[in-house]
Amino acid sequence: MYTSGAPSDLPASTNRDLRHKGEQSAPDEKQRMPTAVIMAGGRSSRMRATHGPAHKALVDVLGVSMLERNLATLFGQGFDDVTVVSSADEPAIVEWVSARGADLAKVASAKIRGHIECEPLGTIGVLGALALDGDVLVVNVDNLSAIDLRALVRAQRDSGAAMTVAVHEEPFSIPFGEVRVDNGCIVEYAEKPQRRLLVSSGTYVVGRKARESIEPGKPTNVPELIARLIARGESVGAFKHDAPWIDVNDDAGIRAAESLITANVERFSTGAVTR
Repeated sequence: MYTSGAPSDLPASTNRDLRHKGEQSAPDEKQRMPTAVIMAGGRSSRMRATHGPAHKALVDVLGVSMLERNLATLFGQGFDDVTVVSSADEPAIVEWVSARGADLAKVASAKIRGHIECEPLGTIGVLGALALDGDVLVVNVDNLSAIDLRALVRAQRDSGAAMTVAVHEEPFSIPFGEVRVDNGCIVEYAEKPQRRLLVSSGTYVVGRKARESIEPGKPTNVPELIARLIARGESVGAFKHDAPWIDVNDDAGIRAAESLITANVERFSTGAVTR
């Protein structure tokens, strides 16, 4: 089933419910994973400038598209209700969700939906337009990782936070010589040192209070939402992990992702993928 921020002009054949029911009994409500949303919007300008015409969601990494890798990770970790958000300018993603995505959902006894973002709503604003209940897991299609998403959801539920952000330490190289000065004298000189900074992994569990803070139809970015929640006295949790993770936005990123997955192949299982 496809939804959009405005009346859809998709062919009737694509406006169908892609739910596929499994034969297993439903899990206990407390253990059930929430709806997951894959953010696959944006213009993908860096990827197209360096790699080719396809949107990054449909670019292959070791023979499997990034959208499929994210979907397989979600299905493999028990998230059986997934919505893929894409731009109205990217019909190839709509076609992929309606065909390949539906096939993967059938294998996983899961449900997949698409949502077309008719106007850009920032990195998190679309949550104000989706009819969702409870917590929502949000992942970005250009992030490939082996994060324990179930543990992230448990951390959110146990803490009662309005929102929880997955975070990790990322190394950054300073391209200059760093100096430390005391009383006008250099006491230490480090040539192009490397620092490890705690950064967002682009993966979130967004609770009801956080979603209600997003004005429907108004562009909202993650930093803006977090600042709004903190200003209102709400708690925003940090789920620190050390799982392999990479942000893939250009051709060099693809090569780096292939190396990372090859080095951690047992942690990057594509679970639900069948070819």
